[in-house]
Amino acid sequence: MEHIERQELGTLLALENLHDLTERYPAPESVLRRLQAAWVPQMASLYVAESGEGPDWRAACHTLQQLFLSLQAPDGDATRESRLQSIPSINAALRRGLLAQGAEPAQLKDFFSAITATQECWIRPALGQRERVVNSFMPRRVSREQIASLALQFADTPANDSALQQAQQLREGDWVDFDPAYEDLTAARVLWVGVNGHLLFCDSAGGRHVSLGCERLATEIRAGRARIPEQSLTRKAMLRLKANWSTRLG
Repeated sequence: MEHIERQELGTLLALENLHDLTERYPAPESVLRRLQAAWVPQMASLYVAESGEGPDWRAACHTLQQLFLSLQAPDGDATRESRLQSIPSINAALRRGLLAQGAEPAQLKDFFSAITATQECWIRPALGQRERVVNSFMPRRVSREQIASLALQFADTPANDSALQQAQQLREGDWVDFDPAYEDLTAARVLWVGVNGHLLFCDSAGGRHVSLGCERLATEIRAGRARIPEQSLTRKAMLRLKANWSTRLG
């Protein structure tokens, strides 16, 4: 679950970065669609690998910015020459990132055909311009609230966080009530507890499996959308009492 959540946060940040660049540097729709489909997953993977915005993540952001600059019509011969010299290193960095994502040759060809065609046509005006600079397509907008909300899940949690303590004490067979339902589950039974605090829930019939991390469950408890029913709390107390007596008698 933590891996999935970090992947989601990395994706949101990459989309925000792409959206910001798109607003400042217009680019053809064909290029933007390929960036959203191919380069955003690469940046999300870097975010997960570095547990945040590390050196490789920042390098990927720089590559993306340089790419957008290379797509802008140069304002003179000096700028044109500078951008011509920068294109090989930009495209090489893009290729490495896509290969790291397991991109197939056909996907690479499709991706770079759109980019290089635009670069050549805009940097060398004599070749003509195949696409309009301004387009109607915009990458999915991500709110800062979405990013902040997900980022808070990775912040340090106070030691006296009772909601997190309740979530971490759940064991197989315990129940959690959700109101409103969480992914169609209202009364969920803990089916499995992972070593890293990940929980697998099921419904009363043993079906409808849902995975949930302790941090996320604690968030639901704090918000009043989840609670651990009294029978589960009583069961825990009895188990602790039994363990204490076993230790004393042993």
